[in-house]
Amino acid sequence: MTILVAAEVRMATGDKTPLCTARRLGQAVLAALVLVVGVRLFLFCPYQVSSHSMTDTLLPGDLVLVDKVVYARAGPSRGDVICFASPTGGGRDFFGRVIALGGETLEMREGLVFINGARNPLREPYVVRALREDFGPVTVPEGCLFVMGDNRTDARDSRTWGPLDSGLVRGRVVGVLFSDDPYAVDKDLGLSGTVRWERTCRGVE
Repeated sequence: MTILVAAEVRMATGDKTPLCTARRLGQAVLAALVLVVGVRLFLFCPYQVSSHSMTDTLLPGDLVLVDKVVYARAGPSRGDVICFASPTGGGRDFFGRVIALGGETLEMREGLVFINGARNPLREPYVVRALREDFGPVTVPEGCLFVMGDNRTDARDSRTWGPLDSGLVRGRVVGVLFSDDPYAVDKDLGLSGTVRWERTCRGVE
């Protein structure tokens, strides 16, 4: 009778053995990890850079982190480096810098950018390769952005396909996670590709 009563009490109160406690703890940790990973995948997404259009800010072989929800409340600002879907179709994603916003008028004179007829050109320290070209003036429609690559000599951007529909913006590039030079060759190993450690885990401005 004593043994039966003890068994009934244990069944009523639940299994409190160390094995059961450890199992429940493991399940809780796993659930937390799944939640964290899910949230991060929803908020951020990695993208691979494959072109020279944003040199030297972004280089081919850079693995960048894109914030997908930063524009949920307010749209892009001038100077933001963004990831966007190709405005000409094809399913590819591209990178560029926001130069002018909807409603603004942009003009280029000898490679210098002027916004809304300003006397002084836009300060662009990120541009390292610029053409002494003239463009515009052009007024950006509301709901659109004028996007250009930092490498003005080797970029297909709004100068080619016009203002970018804001709905095509994937998010803002916040940093470089990892960088591997696809054109380098390791003389010792004979392998293509060399890690650019100096670019790994750095922010993007």
